[in-house]
Amino acid sequence: MATRSARTASASRTRRSGVCRVCGCTDEEGCLEGCAWVNAEHTLCSSLTCVMVDVLERALGLRARGYEDADTLRALAEAVLRRARKEARW
Repeated sequence: MATRSARTASASRTRRSGVCRVCGCTDEEGCLEGCAWVNAEHTLCSSLTCVMVDVLERALGLRARGYEDADTLRALAEAVLRRARKEARW
């Protein structure tokens, strides 16, 4: 089983159907916490981190600002989630 970071490197922000463009999971090898496709193209999974990366990209235009690296976007999404959980006391 490939690790998430290995899948991410191989996904390399592709838009291939059946491969999450953020974490690289597939129908055959989903996320450890479980996931499903959230778009019709099957290029984004329901992992909270992946969805947050998508939200950050869309809302802030991060890719246009040079944040092309999936690991950087994932780190930003995880930081946002940590802060939200701390403030909401999840």
